Amino acid sequence: MSLTTFLQEDDRPPVQTWTLAYFDNLLRPIGDDLSDSAGLTQQRTQLGLFVDVLRASGPDSALEIQVLELLLQKLQPRALSFEEVVVSARERLADLYESTGQWIPAARALQGIPLDSAHRPNSNTYKLAVYIRQARLFLAAHDPLSAELGLNRAASLIYDCEGPNQLLQFKLAQARVFDSKHKFLEAQTKYYDASLATQLSEDDRMSALSRAMVCAIIASTGPQRTRALAQLFKDDRTRTSPLFPMLEKMYHGGLIQNTEIVAFRHALAELGEVDPAVLNQAIWEHNLIAASQIYTDMTLDHLARLLGDIPVEQAEHMVSRMITQDRLPAVINRTDRLVLFHQQTNIDDIADVSLRRYDDQIRNCCLLVDKIAETIQTKYPECDPKSSTPKPCSL
Repeated sequence: MSLTTFLQEDDRPPVQTWTLAYFDNLLRPIGDDLSDSAGLTQQRTQLGLFVDVLRASGPDSALEIQVLELLLQKLQPRALSFEEVVVSARERLADLYESTGQWIPAARALQGIPLDSAHRPNSNTYKLAVYIRQARLFLAAHDPLSAELGLNRAASLIYDCEGPNQLLQFKLAQARVFDSKHKFLEAQTKYYDASLATQLSEDDRMSALSRAMVCAIIASTGPQRTRALAQLFKDDRTRTSPLFPMLEKMYHGGLIQNTEIVAFRHALAELGEVDPAVLNQAIWEHNLIAASQIYTDMTLDHLARLLGDIPVEQAEHMVSRMITQDRLPAVINRTDRLVLFHQQTNIDDIADVSLRRYDDQIRNCCLLVDKIAETIQTKYPECDPKSSTPKPCSL
């Protein structure tokens, strides 16, 4: 049977009799009779109709996937001549793979679409849709690195998006990538923006809000996290969330007890997994900052017990790292094994200390430059620009 006969519904064999060998024989003549434009146009039309017939007839998904893969394989040597057919086949393949939960093959099928082809120009809106869908599929397969590559390509096209829905999909995909890469503060911003989007259902908005709360809670301590906690605490919607008690405790800077940690873990179980190491680190850092607001000094042994009986060396390393990063106003007295806290009114003051230190460094640099300029002018007066008869300098 020829491809022309297959496309005639009355002459087509029943779907139940279709096999891969049958389609292999049916598609064998692909590429023949292309000596003129008429033959090429005819084959393009027939193959486009062939993909439509497969979609409409609804054969077994596994068989349809095999047939489309076979078609793409046979078109590979002449892909430029059959770009419309290739795109249609790959879009259908992506649909089939996604419907069966095969996320990576679905994303790979989309990656094969020639988006930047000169023979078949694509609109920026279409390109953006393909890149965002690729990212969603890779994220479903827990591959944030590949998802980020697609989003980076989409970022340059986002201002050509067709409407708020597409922009929202882009932001949600970005949030999930940031979340997967432990960039929690960036993820919190995207999730919170999504929680305010009227295009989402109420359940989806609350889900995005809950994820924003989790990201703010487990983010590293610092002024930006403090602002994120304040933003969420002041949002009345968070009051009904089981995550709110932990959010409230962190916002007010109180010490977190073991019973509160257990309750928080139980609430998290309903929202998705969080890396236990990340959660522990966030709670330890928060309790360390909270302790600095209560105590003027503390032994390293006491601090280790306060943080949940962690090793003393681990507690000391954490304090050292946070001091170095200007996130904890303190010094370590290694002789007496003491941590001496410098009292601050809130975490934002820590940022002020860092800013003043930066200003002092700039001021010292400017003074050194002035001193060097004065030395040069004293030793080489002809270089003084204020001289009445300036001469070329011979340094």
